[in-house]
Amino acid sequence: MKKKSTLALVLLMIMISTLVHAVSYLGDIEFYEWLIINEAELGPCGEWSYDEKITLLKKMADVGLVERTDEAVLIESELDANQQAIDNILSETFGDTNNYTLNVDRIMQSQLGRISSWTLEEQAWLSYTKDKYVYSERNGRYEMYVMPEANDALPDDVVSAAKLLVSTEFELDQKKIDEMQIELSLVNDVTDDGIRKTYYVLLYDDFCENNPYVVTFTGDGRFIGRLAPDDVNNNDINEQLSKDFEHFGTYETKPAFVDKWAPRISDALDRGDHVKGFYQHICAIPYFLPTSNDITLAEAQSIATSALAGNHGLDEDTIANYTLYESFRLNDHGIGVWHLKYIVSTLEAYDLFWAGGINEYGFVIILDGESGEVIEITTVDIDEPFSQAAE
Repeated sequence: MKKKSTLALVLLMIMISTLVHAVSYLGDIEFYEWLIINEAELGPCGEWSYDEKITLLKKMADVGLVERTDEAVLIESELDANQQAIDNILSETFGDTNNYTLNVDRIMQSQLGRISSWTLEEQAWLSYTKDKYVYSERNGRYEMYVMPEANDALPDDVVSAAKLLVSTEFELDQKKIDEMQIELSLVNDVTDDGIRKTYYVLLYDDFCENNPYVVTFTGDGRFIGRLAPDDVNNNDINEQLSKDFEHFGTYETKPAFVDKWAPRISDALDRGDHVKGFYQHICAIPYFLPTSNDITLAEAQSIATSALAGNHGLDEDTIANYTLYESFRLNDHGIGVWHLKYIVSTLEAYDLFWAGGINEYGFVIILDGESGEVIEITTVDIDEPFSQAAE
């Protein structure tokens, strides 16, 4: 992982300092920054140990999110009861019944509303503070909210243009638009080809639909597209792909999935629709079914296990910490190969990885489909695009 330059860090610190003075709505900003710092080190707070959650409860009591009596009872009672009691308090406080998914974003939104309803300064403070403490190393990628720069359109101009577009694109009368809540975000994103783009996202929430109206612009103010609630529910290709993804699973079903969706994705892109990069990625892979002349998956796994032992010194117990995503595909020369991808994916395996018990985040072993010869062994870095993909 590349380290930030000293100049970049200085600029980042100046940006955060400026944003802190502009952030008024976020309230207990020191608590949220403490939470980001500790999640950067320990991972999402919903996965913390008992002692770490006790510290979290004390901090919550300091800012009035829980009663002091709750904290005292937990410290004095039995350990097993404590753990359940902590989870109950977290669920009651933040409305999250699955504490393994609890993190700073969910906590802040439970107290302050969804992130897009905050000011641009407040949204940017969250992202820049995460960036300051290298939050992604333990928590994965996150939305990078930013402030407008010199070449970006002014937020008020974008909102004005959006109101006009909402009227024409969604055929809504002005009275209905005026009654809507407008939420604005400015987001930095990196496309699949490595190009960084900045774009505005506006949400027009009419408080009646499950999904808001969405209008998007480039950072310099050019209209990109729009999405209506009905589009999200019925016509959005990403929603359809998500529902059908259960049929992607094994090496036997992947070719049929791609045959079905690759043409539809191509048509969607030709129309200018947004298709998530992950779906574009997997549907560009030439999956194939092995023939009777090819070795079986079990044989391929046995060869891969031996190769990992010989090349990287991994024993079976260590390999067992990795999740296997297998596929059969054609390589650049039209030859059928087994593609075996071993990735850290379980909580236990992540703990080992971050503690140094596992040296590599993942491996890809490519075998000749017929002979079983090892063609290539490469390591997978956690920061690589689609490193976690079940491809």
